[in-house]
Amino acid sequence: LVASSAIAGALDVTGTSKITYASQHNTEVTGNPFSMNTTFGFAGSGELDNGGTMSYTYTMANSAFSSSSIKLDLGDSGEIAFGNASSVGGQKKYADVVPTAGEQVYDDVDATDNGMADNVSNANMIGYNGSFGGLTISLGWAKDTGGSDSSWAVQYPDLIDGLTIGFSMGDNGNTSAGTDDTSAWLKYTSGAITAAWQRSEVDYVASGTNDQESNHVGISFAVNDGLTVSAGRQTVDMG
Repeated sequence: LVASSAIAGALDVTGTSKITYASQHNTEVTGNPFSMNTTFGFAGSGELDNGGTMSYTYTMANSAFSSSSIKLDLGDSGEIAFGNASSVGGQKKYADVVPTAGEQVYDDVDATDNGMADNVSNANMIGYNGSFGGLTISLGWAKDTGGSDSSWAVQYPDLIDGLTIGFSMGDNGNTSAGTDDTSAWLKYTSGAITAAWQRSEVDYVASGTNDQESNHVGISFAVNDGLTVSAGRQTVDMG
């Protein structure tokens, strides 16, 4: 026997369109420095018979699938989530906490985001998030080639007024390209200003592959409701 019940809820649609100009050193080949990106997002939620809440998201970028997620809110017991190309839990959810008004400093440099502790898979990821006594706990698991990826993160918001501290660890179980990742961060918000520092380490299991260590800092300022400016810098040691 299979029993089910239908729920009804609102589905909201949002979208953004962006034109980007990227310049590099004159020795680099960049082609046309202009590019355009259009993103649409769908989000909906509904209340279950037991009082819990189910929410859903689906994102498209340039008319192609980008990410999706389903989340079950368990109230004081936390949240269980399932995501495809969506970091619903664990280390990848907190891989980058540095504030920015737009893109991060590493986004438009090249196709590889070096020094980032985000090597666990988020393809069909199962996640859990909960907050207990002020401490946020986040877990993530996903099947990977030849193994599985698992990670966790803990974060203590408002350790003192406006200050958040966090730490995460992740294990990529890919048999040919596995990594052990760690990350730690501090984030402080005061009024319209937010600043953060994050240090991440990526240790490759395979011999002959250089490990990576990065320091990433950034600050943002909300001028008003429609304008935010930011500055950031990331350094990566490829040794």
